[in-house]
Amino acid sequence: MLNATAAPGPQSAADMVMITEDIPALVMFLDPGNMAIQLPNTPEGPGVMARLAREIENSARKLAEMLELKHGLVAGKHHLTDPSWFSDSGAGSDEARM
Repeated sequence: MLNATAAPGPQSAADMVMITEDIPALVMFLDPGNMAIQLPNTPEGPGVMARLAREIENSARKLAEMLELKHGLVAGKHHLTDPSWFSDSGAGSDEARM
């Protein structure tokens, strides 16, 4: 059994990745640590993983909505999709690319 608690860093992210051609996983890149939940190797595995993924999706949406509302955050604003996250001299600027 695994019990873990972690706090996401400023560059944290999550993604679905393929461990092998037949083994998908949900990976949380927590900045600095990572955590993966992979498909159980049982006949029921795909159904178990799909159910859990939907529960994570619903719970994550509820958490994001609560935090955005409580703290006046802009919905969906994240450093990976928001170019304004980078400073004028940072990685997102034209000057940094020259």
